Amino acid sequence: GAVAHSPVPPPTSVRLLDESSAKARLREQGVPVPEGRVATAATATAAAAMVGYPVTLKTFGHAHKSETGAVRVGLVDAAAVADAVASMPATEHGYLVEATVADVVAEVLVAVRRDHPVGWLITLGFGGTQTELWGDVTHLLAPASRAEVVAALGRLRCAPLLSGFRGRPAAHIDALADLIVRLADAVVGSDVVEVELNPVLVGRLGATAVDALMIIEDTQHDDEEVST
Repeated sequence: GAVAHSPVPPPTSVRLLDESSAKARLREQGVPVPEGRVATAATATAAAAMVGYPVTLKTFGHAHKSETGAVRVGLVDAAAVADAVASMPATEHGYLVEATVADVVAEVLVAVRRDHPVGWLITLGFGGTQTELWGDVTHLLAPASRAEVVAALGRLRCAPLLSGFRGRPAAHIDALADLIVRLADAVVGSDVVEVELNPVLVGRLGATAVDALMIIEDTQHDDEEVST
């Protein structure tokens, strides 16, 4: 049957969660994210050993990490981690050390946000560093069924990349659809104002959100709130 889409009020004030906190929430909600640990420059190699190589190293506090040199992917040993720490932009906020996802067929943007007064809006698109360049996105209201999500993915110009373009392996569309439905179901009616996963790496075997931006209502710090 039809799903009711309720209008939503605008949030009064919001705050940005750091990536580690955002991913902890996603993990609790059943959205696949890489194994990861927060570290300082001094503890990054130890954190990498606990996560298991190869690892990805990110600095906190950079929105477009690939443009500022604030991310290194596929570091294979302690020496590579130490070199990355030494060459990355200085940070007061520490690092996030994560397992590198190797199973990648395509990169997809998945976002859910409150769209006052319409309701909760899911945005799907071509993901990664070239999202803005291609502008390949489609929208649907949440909550959405798995069939609606799969149909929306099929509307993207990058859809052939998911289905095995020119002899390449096909991506696990079902795993991607599950991730999107779980994310939307978790966000609708919650304190989340906006969540953007870019990219979600979709491989032959699954889908993993390797980058996460999450903005929530701020109900605790009345004197530090960001008005919207």
